[in-house]
Amino acid sequence: MDPGKIFNVLLGNLLNRLHFTLRAPVTLETTHGFLVIVGDKQVCRIGTNDIIGSAPVIFVMTDIWMNDNRIVQLPEPFYPHEAANKRYVDNRIV
Repeated sequence: MDPGKIFNVLLGNLLNRLHFTLRAPVTLETTHGFLVIVGDKQVCRIGTNDIIGSAPVIFVMTDIWMNDNRIVQLPEPFYPHEAANKRYVDNRIV
């Protein structure tokens, strides 16, 4: 594909997709889960963390652009490194 061309990988429908504007070659590997590589950089992997019996996970190795969308259904954090929803933060203010 030529640089600047756009393509999508649908994951069910148009709202649930991977969208690419090509600036470098894109490689999609499906050996263990689904790995997206752009140029020589791994972008994301959908699958498991290679531990037998582990739950499915999504690893993102680059910035996430939300395109004016929100993150919804974010539960209250359990561990200190987890993201917090607004309700949790508002209730923690002293």
